[in-house]
Amino acid sequence: MTPYSWGHTQYTQTGATMLALCSHGTNIWAADSSGAVWKILPSTGVGTKYALSGASPLSICLGPDGNLWASDTTSGNGVWKITPAGVSTKYPLAGATTYSICSDGTDLWAGDNGKVWKITTAGVGTSYTLASTTMRGICYGPDGNLWVTDGNSAVWKVTTAGVGTKISLAGSTVGVVSDGTNLWATEFFSGGGLYKVTTAGVPTQYANAGMYGWGICYGPDGNLWVGSGSTGLGTYSATTAGVFTQYAQASQVMRGTCVGPDGNVWVADSTSGAGVWKYVFSGGFFPQFNPMPNQAVMHASSW
Repeated sequence: MTPYSWGHTQYTQTGATMLALCSHGTNIWAADSSGAVWKILPSTGVGTKYALSGASPLSICLGPDGNLWASDTTSGNGVWKITPAGVSTKYPLAGATTYSICSDGTDLWAGDNGKVWKITTAGVGTSYTLASTTMRGICYGPDGNLWVTDGNSAVWKVTTAGVGTKISLAGSTVGVVSDGTNLWATEFFSGGGLYKVTTAGVPTQYANAGMYGWGICYGPDGNLWVGSGSTGLGTYSATTAGVFTQYAQASQVMRGTCVGPDGNVWVADSTSGAGVWKYVFSGGFFPQFNPMPNQAVMHASSW
């Protein structure tokens, strides 16, 4: 059996600061913290920019209504709905600073400072307080609960009724994704790596010192794909046994990751104007890829 091998291509978008990605239909969508979202055609990398006035979006997901939804760290702005044609609507949430967003198949969920929000597709929000600091990443787990990373060395399991259970970890977590069985969270600081957390709340750490993991997705090769938030470290893949492979990119700062409609791995680059990167499988044995439920939102759970 020939090992997997990957090549990569960069697609620049002028002035963009890309932080998170998701897939919808035949396109990639990106959250640009300079105040926009982008629709990107995977075959060419050509992007169309849709401005969000006064916004600073950090995360993006596909909603249950077929629209894109973006978080916004501008206080009180809440969340944004963007149609596939690029028409946007803002839904303010009083006092909210939303860092991340995902769908549970019915509603949207967003991470905030010390709380999470459940938001209907009509834009009506309900907040649930958690005894924590910054709820950075969020995804819908295989157990039917929300899983939220915490800047205060923890992850949280949150029921759809808003009841939270804290699972303490050794490090500060950012991105989170499900592989269909367990949850995986990135650890940002120098002692970092990944945490695997069972739905029963049992954590296992796979250390990779200095990785500075940010966004994460479950890839078509059965590995986890992580964007490093530290300059020049690039992108990492990790097996579910905790074996890491680095794809360094000089001077670049990678963030969110997702699997595109083309079956390739896409990574957001927060270096101004750097755009996005496509990692293409280029040889060896390749398994059939069956996307997980809400795959498009899991990869976008990065801050």
